[in-house]
Amino acid sequence: MITPETVSAGFKYFKMKNLKGRPNINTTAEYQDMLNVWSESLDDIEPHIFIKACKMISDESTFYPAFAEVRSRCDELMTGKTENSAVVWNKIKSQMIAVHGPYSNLEDRESLFKNIACPIIREAAKSFDWRQYGQSNKSQELFYQRDFEKIYNAVAENQKFQKTADRVSIGMGDEVKSLVNDIAQKIAG
Repeated sequence: MITPETVSAGFKYFKMKNLKGRPNINTTAEYQDMLNVWSESLDDIEPHIFIKACKMISDESTFYPAFAEVRSRCDELMTGKTENSAVVWNKIKSQMIAVHGPYSNLEDRESLFKNIACPIIREAAKSFDWRQYGQSNKSQELFYQRDFEKIYNAVAENQKFQKTADRVSIGMGDEVKSLVNDIAQKIAG
């Protein structure tokens, strides 16, 4: 859950990059009110996702972003703007092999998984057998890449299906929501 302190930490990236068009906040009370509104409106976002979104926006923009821009970037990071599975494979394979080797430890692995912002990539990476891949020879890489791509695409489809089920259940009673979610979980496997 995002706190006002997290929002303030994210704003520091905008200030450090000297983004133009700073919000017209004159008092500490106004600033605190803005932090409270942002934190309440982003209560479904993980703090590390929010911070990553602020870092990305500060690297790409010359003006302070509107709330909607930050929210959109957070949503994109959480739900995953579905990337090409081959691109994802090339991005993460060396990192994964490093933390799944014979001398790696569980803390390194868990830390790496936590730092993967996109839940689709995170779940696919957790499901893939990196230790087996790391022990294979180069001639088998294409086989393992295709295996990862199948996992990634299946996870992406399940996520899309779950989002659709969530949208359908908006405005329904709790019993109907529960039924829709149960059916979605059974179909998604």
